[in-house]
Amino acid sequence: MENNKKITNFIVFSTSLTILAFEIIFIRIFALKEWQNYASMIICLALLGFGISGTIITLLKNWIKKNIIFVNIISMILYFLFLIISFILYSIIPFNPFEIGWDYRQIFYLFLHFIVLLLPFTAGPFIIGVQFLGNVNISRIYFSNLIGSGAGTIIVLFLLSLFHAYTSLIILLSIISITIVIFLTYDFFKRQKKIIYLAIGIMIILVPFLFYLLLKNSDLLKVSEYKGISYALKMPNAKVLVEKHNPLGFVQVIEAEGLRVVNGLSYNFQGQIPVQKGIYFDGDSVSAITPFDDDFNKVDFLKYTSSALPFYLLENEKNKSSLIVGAGGGEGILRSLSFGIKQVVGIEINKNVIEIMKNDFADYSGNIYNHKNVKIINSDARQYIRGAKSKYDIIEISLLDSFTAAASGVYSLNESYLYTIESFKEFYDRLSDRGILAITRWLKEPPRDNVKLFATIVKVMRKNEIVDFNKKIAFIRSANTATLCVSKQKINTDIVRRFCDKNSFDLIYVSNIKDNEINVNFRLKKPYFYEACKKIITDNAEEFINNYSFFVKPATDDSPYYFNFFKLKTIKSILETGTRQIPFTEWGYAILVILLIPVSLLSFILIIIPLFIVKKNAITSSSVPIRLNVFLYFFMIGIGFFFIEMSLIQKFILFLSHPMYSLTVIISSILIFSGLGSYFSNRIKDKNKSIVFIIIGIIIAIYILFLDRIFMIFITQNIITKIIISVILLGIPGFFMGIPFPSALSIIKNKNESLVPWAWGINGFASVISILLAAILAIIIGFTKVLMIAVLLYLIAGIIYGKIRKS
Repeated sequence: MENNKKITNFIVFSTSLTILAFEIIFIRIFALKEWQNYASMIICLALLGFGISGTIITLLKNWIKKNIIFVNIISMILYFLFLIISFILYSIIPFNPFEIGWDYRQIFYLFLHFIVLLLPFTAGPFIIGVQFLGNVNISRIYFSNLIGSGAGTIIVLFLLSLFHAYTSLIILLSIISITIVIFLTYDFFKRQKKIIYLAIGIMIILVPFLFYLLLKNSDLLKVSEYKGISYALKMPNAKVLVEKHNPLGFVQVIEAEGLRVVNGLSYNFQGQIPVQKGIYFDGDSVSAITPFDDDFNKVDFLKYTSSALPFYLLENEKNKSSLIVGAGGGEGILRSLSFGIKQVVGIEINKNVIEIMKNDFADYSGNIYNHKNVKIINSDARQYIRGAKSKYDIIEISLLDSFTAAASGVYSLNESYLYTIESFKEFYDRLSDRGILAITRWLKEPPRDNVKLFATIVKVMRKNEIVDFNKKIAFIRSANTATLCVSKQKINTDIVRRFCDKNSFDLIYVSNIKDNEINVNFRLKKPYFYEACKKIITDNAEEFINNYSFFVKPATDDSPYYFNFFKLKTIKSILETGTRQIPFTEWGYAILVILLIPVSLLSFILIIIPLFIVKKNAITSSSVPIRLNVFLYFFMIGIGFFFIEMSLIQKFILFLSHPMYSLTVIISSILIFSGLGSYFSNRIKDKNKSIVFIIIGIIIAIYILFLDRIFMIFITQNIITKIIISVILLGIPGFFMGIPFPSALSIIKNKNESLVPWAWGINGFASVISILLAAILAIIIGFTKVLMIAVLLYLIAGIIYGKIRKS
């Protein structure tokens, strides 16, 4: 009996590990092949699979219990095969979000994508759910589930640190095959027909190897034709020179005849632009490496870009310093050096880029990363600026995403802590008395990105109570970029005008702009950008922002979705301009709403089905109040758990700075400590467990009030210290959040076992809805209020728990 429990816990642990690991691996791979915002919905599909598996187990409970060994073997094999099959089918289904507005087949392809990805993420949770039907300790099963999930995040980070994402995929498949073989070996000695078990085991071991060969000799790994690297590799004599990978992404350096990347360049430039090499991040967001031999005349083109404006404004100042956010291939650094800047600091978060520039292409780039006047910092920009003691004359944040990605809006559901009010305030505060913060973004029509940028800067100036702030702002545009400069001193508008005249750029805004200076060189139907800025600079800015066709309200650290421009009024613009100008991928949280509606409907149907589809179902033998309490309880703790987890993930990412490592620390800490809470839950008397819900509410309330202050105290500490602090802070609520689920499930199992898989399914469906709903609410009302809702849900769940215990 004890051995049976051990193998059951092992199955739950290993399956939970691989489910979460495959979520992350699939997201990384689809980010390489396509872009991230669509791939990230895999998390929702995985949670939906938990709900569907609960319903299936509810309907087939009696048959499953009679054939438990057979069901375990078949479900594990199906899970293993579905992972491979779903990956292959996903790769060959020709879904293209760019065409969804005029090719209605794309809607069908999108639906097929969801279905094929749902297969493995239903089979995996089914394996876990089946284990609850045996003679087991539910707290131990849930403990194995959460510890396995937490271990999955750690293992996948380890794999991505050492191997390419595709190799990591094969390794994870091998882990599943080993798990199946271990289970077969365990049952091998109890059964006849051992030759069948042996044959199955050998085939399972061989499958990952065969799948690896298939990937190497097919187009399954082909990168989207819309990604920048696809265009580059079609150029004459194109080839990949260097490839490096880490959890932050896949870095490739491309060489090709005629490869030149200079954004925001004036059409008036008459000189030669050298052929460059391109650094591509996950196949996009190219950063150019310019050949340099200490002759600044050969890189004179850098002075003819819109990003050069702040350097012209301070051209006559001496002993200047600059901070380049996102050093990449070194364009910003080279521009600073060409203007005679003596102290240049470049921030680059990806250490592989630093290695490429300092080693592989040091000679080619003129050794600018090792230049005597240059200092390179491997850090996140917000982390560095918060701990920085120096002040800078120029801080440059220029085009940190590719034009393709920006134009398609693929970042619309991704948070960014770089473009928030708090972030710009921190950068502005680190300027010297003569300093200028310069931000360059892609130009978009209809106007939205640049309008939001201007609104954010104006909000920062007002919050800082800057006198005559309108005289300290200059905003210009080239053919495809817009550069916004905000200064500590009044900006010399004559210099701005001369710079624009020289380069045939257009003024968007300066304090004394004249009507005949608007919309001159790159003519629009109307001077949209100027009109928007003119209204934002007035006291009626809030009214204008609220009535604008796009969501241009400044992003904050509490709702860091700068790239989301969607609101209900945007639908009118989509109908007028079509999806060619506002593609499906830029519909922001509308995509989540579109997904939430069918998922919610499906969830409701599948939760209700078990009540009616099976005659004499033991679920329906329970009274209506009991069923209602079970439904509400597991639904509320499902939503509450993920509301807290999602919100804390966002808050701690800002503290830990390193996105992938932050995600690993946060998710693994919450899951592992929740697992420990589950493990010890059976040692707490049922009548005392109601206080757990109050404790969760108190802890989260304290975090709402004081977490940001705690972060500021430790913000300058090294990463190891911050990880330890994070684990402690996350472990405290995580421990108590692991108690409610197994506690109520144990009571239900003792009184009406048929309610167990039903409750499992309810919790799974609630988790799906919570992921989508948390993101939507975070965009609309912010993470703080999402946490407040979670507290309320846990307190109500505590009251319902008392009713379940007494009923």
